Amino acid sequence: MKILYSNGDSWSFGTDLNPESRDDNRCSAILSDKMNMVDFNVATSGASNDRILRTTLRDICLIKDGKSIWSEGTGDIAVNIEDLYVVIGFSSPTRFEYYNKELNQWKQMRHDVEDSWGFKPGDRDYDDKLLKDRFGSLQGMYSKWLSNVVSLDHILTSLNVRHLFFNAFYPMDDKIEKVVEELQEIDDITSKRT
Repeated sequence: MKILYSNGDSWSFGTDLNPESRDDNRCSAILSDKMNMVDFNVATSGASNDRILRTTLRDICLIKDGKSIWSEGTGDIAVNIEDLYVVIGFSSPTRFEYYNKELNQWKQMRHDVEDSWGFKPGDRDYDDKLLKDRFGSLQGMYSKWLSNVVSLDHILTSLNVRHLFFNAFYPMDDKIEKVVEELQEIDDITSKRT
C-alpha cells in the first residue's frame, strides 16, 4: 500500500476548510487521490518546524522498525519505507517547541518577532518571556529552520524516501540570502571565541 505522508501546520492540515469535508478537500487528499495513494496527514494547526521534524522522524523510525504509524484519518497503518512519499509544508521560523516536564507535553510557541498575523507580545497565553527571548533571535530562528529543512532532506534522501518540501506561508524569498549572510557572520564571530 502506497502512502502519502503529509506533515505541516494549518495550511497542510486544511484548517480553513469546512471541517465536515476537510479530509476530502485538503491538498494532501487531492494529491494522494491523483497519485493513487493513502492520505496519511499528521499536520496540525500552529505547528512549529520543530514539531514537524520531531513527529516526522518519529514516524520514519517506527516505519524502519517495522511498526505501525497512526493518524486521525487512518488510525494505525503499516507501511514499508519504499512505499512512502513524504510531503512537508514547513511553517514559520518564528514558531518553536519545547518539552514542559511538569505538564508532560510538548508546547508550541511563537516568538512575537515579525508576526505576520498581527499578534502582539502578550496576546497569547505562552509561558514566559525569558524562554521566548532565549530562543528568539531572528538569526537563531532562521538557523534552526534551515537546519530542520536540511536535516530532514538528508535523512529522507539517505533512506531513499521520495519527498517534497514547500514553504507553507512564511515569506522567505527575499530573506534567504540575508539569512545565509547573517549566519556566516555569527559563525565568524563565534569561531573567533574558541
